[in-house]
Amino acid sequence: MRMWSKGLLTICFVAALAAGAEAQTPQKDYLTALEADKIRDAETTNERIKLFVQFADDRLKKFQYELEHPSTTNHEGQLNYLMNAYIGCVDDAADLVQLGLEKQENIRRGVDLMAAKTKEYLEALKKIQTEAKEIEIYKENLDDAIEGTQDAMNDAEKAKKKRCASAGEKEELRTIVSQLPGAEDGENWGLSFAPQDRRSERDKKHRPEGRPPQERESDFRSGSARWQRRGQTRSNTSRAES
Repeated sequence: MRMWSKGLLTICFVAALAAGAEAQTPQKDYLTALEADKIRDAETTNERIKLFVQFADDRLKKFQYELEHPSTTNHEGQLNYLMNAYIGCVDDAADLVQLGLEKQENIRRGVDLMAAKTKEYLEALKKIQTEAKEIEIYKENLDDAIEGTQDAMNDAEKAKKKRCASAGEKEELRTIVSQLPGAEDGENWGLSFAPQDRRSERDKKHRPEGRPPQERESDFRSGSARWQRRGQTRSNTSRAES
C-alpha cells in the first residue's frame, strides 16, 4: 500500500512539472494550433520557411478582404490583428533563412520563395498605403509590415547572391585544385565556404549578436525577438495612452 502511494505521488509530481513547463512556454498568438503543429512537425528548414510564407500569404489576403468587406463587429481589431499576424510570419521566415545560412544548410528553395513572395507582398502593402483606406486604424502596423517585408526581401536577395558567388568560387577553386599534384589520386582538399554574417541594422537591433543558432532556433517555439519587441512596445504605448 505504501509503495503504491509513493508511485502515485511520483506520477502526480511528474505530471505537475510537465504542466508547469508547458504553461511557461509562450505561444505565438498569430498561429493556430494546427499551424503550430505543422511548423513543429516540419523536418527541414526549407519546409518551415515555406509554411511561414503560406501563413503570411493567408493573413495578408484576409486583411485585404476585411478592408473591402468590413465585419459588423471588431473591424478595427481584425485589421490590426491580421497585419500583426502577417509580419510575425514574415519575420519568422526571415529568421529561418538566417539560421539556415549560419548552419550551412541547403535552403535554396526557401530563399527563392522568400525573394519572390516578399517582392509581391511589398507591392501589395505599398498599394494599401497609397490608397490609405481607413489607414488611421492600422498605420503603425502597416509601416512596421512594410519595413519588415523590405528587410526580409533584402536578406533573401543577399542570400541568393551569396549562393551564386559561393558556387562560382568553388568551381574556380576546383579547377585550380584539379591541376595540383596529387589531385589525380583523389585527395580530399576540403572545400568549404562558411556564410558571412551580413545582418541588416534592423536585425542587429532585434537579435543580439553572439547567440548560437541553437538558441535562435528555440525562438520558433516562444516567439521571435522582433515579435516580442513589437508586443512590448505596443503594450508600453497603450499604458502610456491610458
